[in-house]
Amino acid sequence: CELCSYSKAIDTHHIIAKCDGGPHDIDNLMVICPNCHALITRKVLILKSREDIPVVRKNVLSIIRSLYNDLQAIPYAGES
Repeated sequence: CELCSYSKAIDTHHIIAKCDGGPHDIDNLMVICPNCHALITRKVLILKSREDIPVVRKNVLSIIRSLYNDLQAIPYAGES
C-alpha cells in the first residue's frame, strides 16, 4: 500500500474518480490496501493528486504508531 505499506492484499484506486472525469492513467492511479481504500472512499483520508500521498502517508503511519503504542499498554489476559 502506498499509504501504510501493507502488502498482503492490494487494490487500485483512481485518485480522481472516473465518474468525476478522472483518467485511467498512472498519474491518477495508486496501489492501496483494502483498509486505506475504505478510508479514502469514506472520505476519512483525502487525496486530490499523487502529490498528496507523502502527507497522507505520514498521517496514516502516525495513526498506526499511536494505535500500536496504545495496544502495547493493554496487558494480556492473565498479566498484571
